[in-house]
Amino acid sequence: MFVLSLSGLVLMADKIASIRLEDTLKITTRNFKFAEIKFNRLRIFDDENILGLDIPKKEINKYKVVDWIDVKSGMIHPYDYFETNEDFVKEVYFYPSLRIDGISNKKDLAAVSYMNKEDLNNFDYSDTMAKFKTLKLMKDVGIRGARNGRDYYNPEKYKYYAVKIYPRKREVRKLSLLNQYENKESLIFDYRSAIEVCNDSMSLNTYCAKLNGQVSKR
Repeated sequence: MFVLSLSGLVLMADKIASIRLEDTLKITTRNFKFAEIKFNRLRIFDDENILGLDIPKKEINKYKVVDWIDVKSGMIHPYDYFETNEDFVKEVYFYPSLRIDGISNKKDLAAVSYMNKEDLNNFDYSDTMAKFKTLKLMKDVGIRGARNGRDYYNPEKYKYYAVKIYPRKREVRKLSLLNQYENKESLIFDYRSAIEVCNDSMSLNTYCAKLNGQVSKR
């Protein structure tokens, strides 16, 4: 976005609320202003909030759901990642907690699931159920809560609190930003990822590509 902006290729930044596709692009911004843009050929990377498109050949019904979870007890352990055989809480990533200043070995986590659209409003696939499944996975691999003094009957052993985790926020992302449409002479649907677009553009002899190359070296 930084390189595109310096190249004069960002028309309205993040101010767009919706786009209606007719012979021109009719754009409404978040502060209720209106703009109209003419085009010869339009390339669409994401069909969200674009009105006037034809009915898609195939609709994307698969979502990647990330539950960001704060760990209150059980933050110190050797694990960075584990994976299950199920789509619900398929992956769990542990990362140094951003809630703690400075360098720390205490970790929070992100639980990644893959769901259909119908599952998103189903309590069995909610952030609460993701919490319970993640909690079980942590206990199964031997993660324990903070120490709670020594064992009364065996002073050489420590007692531990239970693992405690709390969902902080949920992010829902389409696995593809585009449903599948028929291309037209003036309308192209581009299914490449942002990384693929960026890498492909590096081979082009444009000001934007040259600038991106210079910034990437620093």
